[in-house]
Amino acid sequence: MPGKKVLFTGFFLGLFVAQAVSGANTEPNAAVDFSGIKSPIVLRGDSRTAYRDPAALYHAGTFYLFYTLVRTEADGRIYSYTAVSTSRDLQGFSAPRIITPKVD
Repeated sequence: MPGKKVLFTGFFLGLFVAQAVSGANTEPNAAVDFSGIKSPIVLRGDSRTAYRDPAALYHAGTFYLFYTLVRTEADGRIYSYTAVSTSRDLQGFSAPRIITPKVD
């Protein structure tokens, strides 16, 4: 929605609700400017990596994107991990950080 501000309320696993705030504004229900987002694709997979099941949480000026990272490892086996990437502007996200161990 170019030029418009939209209230963002993220639900993480249906248990936590995060109220987004803009800049130094700490008022609940403050608007976040989504006008800079050019595409709904945040992380792009390839023939060996896929991203699925996203859940977003906003806290203290940072968006946390939790998701399932599906990866074909060097041994040819496919593993699913829980991973997280962060962003302060919803345009650039950090590299995936795996938060669950690989279990054979």
